[in-house]
Amino acid sequence: INFRCPNCSCNDRERHLFMFFDKLGFWKEFSNATILHFAPENKLSEKIDSLKPLKYIKADFKPKNNSIEKIDATQIPYPNNFFDVIICNHVLEHIPNYTNAIKEIFRVLKPSGNAILQTPYSKTLLNNFEDAGINNDELRLFFYGERDHYRLFSENHLFEDLKKNGFILKIDKHSDLFDYKSAFYYGVNSKEDLIHVVKPLY
Repeated sequence: INFRCPNCSCNDRERHLFMFFDKLGFWKEFSNATILHFAPENKLSEKIDSLKPLKYIKADFKPKNNSIEKIDATQIPYPNNFFDVIICNHVLEHIPNYTNAIKEIFRVLKPSGNAILQTPYSKTLLNNFEDAGINNDELRLFFYGERDHYRLFSENHLFEDLKKNGFILKIDKHSDLFDYKSAFYYGVNSKEDLIHVVKPLY
């Protein structure tokens, strides 16, 4: 609640994407593009719709309305090399077998296509922290910080998994794009960089 805009109800994670996309000129990637957007945020969806994409698929494992397709990120029901852009903003931490999701995102993304794969991670851990014994809401809350998270990601481990599965990393650092006041003013996490990956051309 503390990070939700009182005017538009946009939360901090959604607001941060607007900041990155504005600064990087990334909005141009959506025009006349085929887009897959997991757990679509309201204001971000409105903005993408306004850019006239060729096809815009809003997806969720538990859709809230009929405009959102029921899609499991580990079994995406679309052909190879189908999407120009995929947005998966703070979703991977909710998926038990996230490497299957990474493989599927890579499969359905077009060569030279872009994916935004935000997820909370630790710069301290060398490896992801997860254990099969952490198997209920109370334990997940205690060890991972949220009842529906399945691990604490390590930056090193996550980035290596992305590279192993074929992606080129184009990490855009918050500190390179914004001054120190921006995070405070907009209520975003200055330590969260944009996890931008690209599928290489073959």
